[in-house]
Amino acid sequence: MRAFFIDKREEMIYKKENEKPDIVRIYGGKMKINRSIDRSIKILELISQSPTGLTLAEIQKLLDMPKSSAFDIVQTLLASNMIAPHHFDPKRYVIGIKSFIIGNSYESDLIKVSKAHLKTLADDLGKTVFLGVEKDGEVIYLDKYEPKSTIITTAVLGTRNPVHCTALGKAILSTYTNEKVLEILKQKGMPAVTKYTITDVLDYLKDLEKVREKGYSVDNREMEERMLCIASPIFDSMGHVVGAVSASGFYDGGNNVENHGEKVRMTAKMISRNIGYRG
Repeated sequence: MRAFFIDKREEMIYKKENEKPDIVRIYGGKMKINRSIDRSIKILELISQSPTGLTLAEIQKLLDMPKSSAFDIVQTLLASNMIAPHHFDPKRYVIGIKSFIIGNSYESDLIKVSKAHLKTLADDLGKTVFLGVEKDGEVIYLDKYEPKSTIITTAVLGTRNPVHCTALGKAILSTYTNEKVLEILKQKGMPAVTKYTITDVLDYLKDLEKVREKGYSVDNREMEERMLCIASPIFDSMGHVVGAVSASGFYDGGNNVENHGEKVRMTAKMISRNIGYRG
């Protein structure tokens, strides 16, 4: 068994590099591990390894723990946004926004850099503005700003939505190669969420070409019947896509798509510049 040792001030003085300790010893004794915290970590690890999420029963079975214990821990993780209900099946749990931010400090910095830009865009367009990233073939909403004039609230932070029918998903996927896009679509599928959802692969790839040309994507009632959403990708200093910004509001005939699309694109460009992009 591997171990690391702690001196009288409980400071680590030895640990074999890149190995996780099985036992912690303090003067020859064993440090007591908190069972609830240990179980919570194991639940988070399990959920993070399951792209489609896990049910309470699956968690209980995989970890061989009492149902009441699993239930209490899951409810606590839900309340703290460490996990979240799956968009299509609320009984399945996926990694939540708090876990995502803790595990991805870069995204946390991205939220800080983007906040003022989200507010400016939302106030200008009178629409709800989102910051999102792609994770395991789904869109995760990291942050949002709603202007005072808005009359709707959409997408809870930390929730996941499909990439194929969201403007955020299209914007991010437009930066990928078609091979990578096809791989994601094959894994996740292209179910019709509304009658306007693009479900044909070739039509979808053609739509992505338009996104690449214009610099912004459009979800024209493809995710929600009455909503139109526009998004544009955000790039880091290396030119890698790190997320996207979107503006969402009621469908009004699509008369302002080009004007609003350009404003969304410029907002994404300003955020990109603030994190070192020079393209």
